[in-house]
Amino acid sequence: MGHMPTLISDLALILTVAGLMTLLCKKINQPSILGYILAGVLIGPVVKFLPTVADTANITVWADIGVIFLMFGLGLEFSVHKMSEVGMAGFISATIKVSCVGLTGFVCGQLMGMGLMNSIFLGGMLSMSSTMVSLKAIDDMDLRQMPFVGLVTGILVIEDIAAIFLMIILSTVAVSQSISGLDLLVSLGQMFFYLIIWLVLGIYILPTFLKRTKDLMNDEMLLVVALGICFAMTWLANALGFSTALGAFLAGSILAGTVHAEHIEHLIKPCKDLFGAVFFVSVGLLVDPAVMIEYSGTIIILTIVTVVSIFVFLTFGMLISGQSLHDAIYAATTQTQIGEFSFIIASLGLTLGVTSDFLYPVIVAVSVLTTFITPFLVRAAPKIIAFCDRVLPDKVKRKLESFQESKQSERVDNDSDWRKFLQSYFKNLLLYGAIAVGLILIVNKLVAPRIYALGYFEEHIGSYILGAVLFVLLLLLVPPLLRNRNTYFTTLWLKSRANRIPLMLLAIVRYCVACGILLLPGIMYWH
Repeated sequence: MGHMPTLISDLALILTVAGLMTLLCKKINQPSILGYILAGVLIGPVVKFLPTVADTANITVWADIGVIFLMFGLGLEFSVHKMSEVGMAGFISATIKVSCVGLTGFVCGQLMGMGLMNSIFLGGMLSMSSTMVSLKAIDDMDLRQMPFVGLVTGILVIEDIAAIFLMIILSTVAVSQSISGLDLLVSLGQMFFYLIIWLVLGIYILPTFLKRTKDLMNDEMLLVVALGICFAMTWLANALGFSTALGAFLAGSILAGTVHAEHIEHLIKPCKDLFGAVFFVSVGLLVDPAVMIEYSGTIIILTIVTVVSIFVFLTFGMLISGQSLHDAIYAATTQTQIGEFSFIIASLGLTLGVTSDFLYPVIVAVSVLTTFITPFLVRAAPKIIAFCDRVLPDKVKRKLESFQESKQSERVDNDSDWRKFLQSYFKNLLLYGAIAVGLILIVNKLVAPRIYALGYFEEHIGSYILGAVLFVLLLLLVPPLLRNRNTYFTTLWLKSRANRIPLMLLAIVRYCVACGILLLPGIMYWH
């Protein structure tokens, strides 16, 4: 009888124990994620009386594939159309929640003496709710027909996208060990180039290709083509220095705009479930109960901070965006947990070697506790609403109702104008940004090496000349980039004072992009 490879025996152990633990969690009405994490703890090195995974390196590779499938699945659920349906209410709510909870997590880490990098990563981990747990809580409580559910789904989509960009920024910050302007600009420039590829593929090439080959595609071919696109985009993202999660998410979002989107989502579900299970089990494998006991005080504090800050800031964000107190509280209770993205960010910190070893098991423990708490909070939402109704003065309640009514009356037209304005805004930004990135890459990768190789100038003189030429070329792009003759901008500005702050922020972003573009020649060649 031949020797069985350790990968097969490890998978047999993982899937058997994971299956039993998920059945147990289903029995007690808890999410399957908890079962997978518990399975990882049981077959990890800390439980001596049970078999243990023999080759963790193989399981790590499978877990990485699990992350790719999870992000690919999230990308398939994302589309520009869905984003436009969210409207400003979703953007405002998600922005307030992510930024305020992230800042709270950072401050909390600093107050507990965790250090700068640990605190930065902690803020990112605490700000991201679990899409899977939130939606499962809604399903388990039969809340799918409630009016707030569409907005909650939109907020979760925005959070997922924010998490992808946050991982890029955290990677840049971590590698440089400081927030370097040059490193961040270069990373964002590369990301911009990657997004242009994504945009061209997603709008012009892939939909046309898949539409023309629709009659030739059977399930097998469609699955192979879809996964080929997924792993190709993952490889490209990794080659450009980004996380594989970004590539997988963008690959999914490309296919989300095609005629095969729902069918592909159905075809990859078994693969996503299998590799996703291995990923969550691998999270449990890294849990050390001794560390959790040692840092039990930190875990309890972070659990309370996570639940309270998410509930408070998301409720506030939804009220500001014009939702009722009832919907705001219900929506906030469904998101009072952290999950898959927190694990991915924690893994990123460990991989880069910039976070302490204790932080990963601490975050896993916080995730387990908050995931366990969420269903109870959702069930308690009516009591919380009744309590707020009792304690809030009538004057405050009338103002909230009046504010909500005014927001609802202007929302339809306002959202339509916002959609048209944002389409024009990002089209302008992407077009001239892509030209700028192209010029920088051409000068830096093609022209500069040849200039230096010719030997006509000393190196520092050649650098000044290249910088000057690049500066002049980029300067020509600034006027059209900053051009703001947009009737939708004026309409939105005059329609409501509430529109003015986001409009000003978008204008500031445009000017910051222009300044960043003009600073690059000096940073690259005149330092």
